[in-house]
Amino acid sequence: TQSNITFEGVGIEYRIIAEDPANRFSPWVGRIDNFSWQKEAWLSLHTHVPTHEPYEIPTEFDPNLALGIVWGKDLAEVKKRGEQFLDTLVLDGANQNGEPLKSNVAFLREKTAQILRF
Repeated sequence: TQSNITFEGVGIEYRIIAEDPANRFSPWVGRIDNFSWQKEAWLSLHTHVPTHEPYEIPTEFDPNLALGIVWGKDLAEVKKRGEQFLDTLVLDGANQNGEPLKSNVAFLREKTAQILRF
């Protein structure tokens, strides 16, 4: 029954996107050469991007790369874990001009530090 449902802990959802936050979050097109993350019990990461071979970001679709869900017992713990996830996430690549991959990872890291409450 509804009374059997309990809530425990706090979660943060991170949408990892190939975009340029400094340029109105415009989509970034290019190749991902290296994509990896630390596997943790408190992290669930969903992605279509291969981790063992280069990946060309298609221009026909949204540049969403991954969805990371981080869980903690309270806000302080989930923020710390979220920052750890973003700090250890590896996302490297370049566009056809050799310019490095742009993503929203640094933006998400900055905003995680600013979360005060849910």
